[in-house]
Amino acid sequence: MFFYTPTALWLLLLPLLLLLLTHKKSNRIEKHFSKTMLHKLQLQNALFSPRKKHMVFALILALFIVALARPVSKRPTLHLPVNKPAVILALDVSKSMHLTDIYPSRLALAREKLETFVAKASGFDMGILLYAQDAYMLYPLTHENSTLSYLLKDANLSHTFTPSTNLFTALEGGTGLLKTHHNPHIILLTDDNATLTRSKELAYLQTKDIKLSALSLTKETSSLQTLCEKTGGTYQPYTWSQEDITTLIQHISSAPLTSQTKAYDVTNLQEYFMYPLSLALLLLALLFLPLRKPASSALVLLLLSVTMPVPSNASVLDFWYLHQAKNATQNQNYSKAIELYKKADLTPQGYYNLASALYKASQFIEAVTYYKKALKAELEEDKAFNAKIYYNIATAYAHKNKLDFAKENYEKSLALHPYSVTRENLKTVQQLLKVQRKNLHKAYQKLHFKPIAPSDFAKAAVFSDYSIKLHTLLPSQEQQWFNKILKHKNPVYLQKLHTIQRSQDASLPY
Repeated sequence: MFFYTPTALWLLLLPLLLLLLTHKKSNRIEKHFSKTMLHKLQLQNALFSPRKKHMVFALILALFIVALARPVSKRPTLHLPVNKPAVILALDVSKSMHLTDIYPSRLALAREKLETFVAKASGFDMGILLYAQDAYMLYPLTHENSTLSYLLKDANLSHTFTPSTNLFTALEGGTGLLKTHHNPHIILLTDDNATLTRSKELAYLQTKDIKLSALSLTKETSSLQTLCEKTGGTYQPYTWSQEDITTLIQHISSAPLTSQTKAYDVTNLQEYFMYPLSLALLLLALLFLPLRKPASSALVLLLLSVTMPVPSNASVLDFWYLHQAKNATQNQNYSKAIELYKKADLTPQGYYNLASALYKASQFIEAVTYYKKALKAELEEDKAFNAKIYYNIATAYAHKNKLDFAKENYEKSLALHPYSVTRENLKTVQQLLKVQRKNLHKAYQKLHFKPIAPSDFAKAAVFSDYSIKLHTLLPSQEQQWFNKILKHKNPVYLQKLHTIQRSQDASLPY
């Protein structure tokens, strides 16, 4: 163990000086300090004599200084990688990828493989782009695999791209995304099967020092195999298992990193400052509290300090909060009552009082939350109390025009206790529900969508606005509405990447 800031230990001279001044004569310290101030600082405590008080105070000061010096011990050093692989996954979305010679289609299988790669890969930075004649960034490089997985799961890739493929768009677009990263890799998910020379592409990749790999979604021979091998990547035909993805991940993981430092060391320290600090606070409490029985009082205080982190269900402070909150409620100062109730550690009755204050403050939905916390185990003696809670929950929902929920909770209340007012309110809610349900089909006939962008793709697949506001619908209608919305997959917004060069296959038919 050692001190992280050892220079702070020089401050230990202060408590040492205090001990020297009080060691021989109790009044020696009065020669150096004001008698009036010393008298005011005298602590009325039967546990310590005046001289012992000075000694304990010096010890407290020393403990504070030791805590300030930060006693620590070394743990095993953390080795954090600097140069980890950065991978751009480039998905071919040209017309040939829609062929169904591979079930269900080449594009569908490529998308499934892409999702599998993102889910299984670890220790990489990954980004995704789509390419045909142009390249489009779907998501930039990130280490958050979960973000990419979520995006791919709900992405709608039905947009019609250009029929033919330009391999250079994937290479240039990927290079642009990788320009600030070491150990760059590009993985193509494509059905490239053209018997073309790839000398220009090879020269470009070697200049940029990028490793190219490919997952082939075709049954024919591809011109990419030689290109991948010459750049240090790997060419992998698709399989019906996950073996192809596993091979790609293993190849990237085993690829040599750049000559720069592969990791940097982070000193990992275990802190111990809390121990002298805790002891100092305990001794300070012993000095200032007016205890009369030295041994028993010190033991009680020690036990309290050990159990201090454990919350008490009925502390003195809680009683004060509850008392003030009750007075605030009686004075109709509901905002203050709510604030005070939330500071206390509440029982079911306390939650009920808080919910009632929220209800009176017209905060009905939040009141429902705390009414539910106030529910007790449904023993025989608790039924009447729970019936009142369900009644209040139902009435709060009725205030927010959520009549389905109101009806449900009125019925729960009646099942526990036959209050006449509950039965009357239930009949009223049932009548209102009949009226609203008669107009339900009219409301749905008015539902329509407005595209948020002028393009044909947006008109076909992007929806953001509707004529019926959610707060005017019943909960059952809301559920139907969201079921209707969820039938549409989330659209994807693509950022077109600037590319210049063109491959030979860009002029070929798909």
